[in-house]
Amino acid sequence: MWNGANNADLKNAWQAAVAELEKSDRKISHFTFKHWTGQHPRVADHQAMADELIVWLKQQDFMRHPGP
Repeated sequence: MWNGANNADLKNAWQAAVAELEKSDRKISHFTFKHWTGQHPRVADHQAMADELIVWLKQQDFMRHPGP
């Protein structure tokens, strides 16, 4: 959805909604992929996106094991 990702009005509205939700509930977080493809994703695209998500997930508090 190229236009949805690159439309300034939609992007600003989305960022405002996400910021409001994250501010009101600390259990809400979002992730935006940097990898982009103009076609239907291929295996290499899925791998690149998975790699990005793994890095982000490892940084999240909810992915850490609670102490004893």
